[in-house]
Amino acid sequence: MKICALISSHSPSFFTEMTVKTLLRETKGHDLNIHIGFHSNLKNYTKDFSMFENLRGLCQFHAVDEIDWMKHNEDTYRYSRMHCKNLENLFKNVQYYDFDYVLILDNDLYFKKNFVSELLTNNDEMDMIGYHFDEREENILTKDEYGRNIIFAPKISVWNMIISRKLYDFILQDTSIIYPQFQDGVFYDSFAYVEKLAVNFSKKIIKTNQMEDIVQHFWGSSFNYGGRIKTESDKKAKMIYEREFGNEKLIDNSIT
Repeated sequence: MKICALISSHSPSFFTEMTVKTLLRETKGHDLNIHIGFHSNLKNYTKDFSMFENLRGLCQFHAVDEIDWMKHNEDTYRYSRMHCKNLENLFKNVQYYDFDYVLILDNDLYFKKNFVSELLTNNDEMDMIGYHFDEREENILTKDEYGRNIIFAPKISVWNMIISRKLYDFILQDTSIIYPQFQDGVFYDSFAYVEKLAVNFSKKIIKTNQMEDIVQHFWGSSFNYGGRIKTESDKKAKMIYEREFGNEKLIDNSIT
């Protein structure tokens, strides 16, 4: 099976390296083509560009300009918009490649099992495989960070999911559908509107714990968003990286 992996990179190099190396280690038996999207102003966030050297020959890199953060300063979902801009750029850069499925991945993942074989079981040929954040499959009335009421659609796991070539081609016709947006009074976060539109595509929604058994996601690692939620992602991920890839030089020159 020919697989195209799209990884939106927005964290220190070792996160992206861990994602790629564990994906390659675990995902055996498939023709894997990896593409990484990174912010073109990466130098504003870090002095560590080691992933470009350490992953040379394992993947291809694609630069994307950041959004105007000041313009979107009061937009609760500006981080999602930047993520989608990166993902959109990756979608367009791989359109002429030959593949059966696309892996849509964040760059702070640790793969414990064969991501493809575990989710594409029994030749089920699904068009979309992922899970819903908080296991929620219905719209919910909630508030955004500014206290405004908002009807929020189910959020599909755009940080680790699989889509078919057929669904990829559908999205490529109008990539704006991957962006966070309001439609008929309902807010759809990254890729949620794709799920809404994909009524003629087969879908498999798994449970969060099933996905966590396959891949660990280190939330809050990104340069832009991570500082706001203050997790222990960096510390935990570094321990794993050093344990499993410690023979490689680990650089930490992030700009604070």
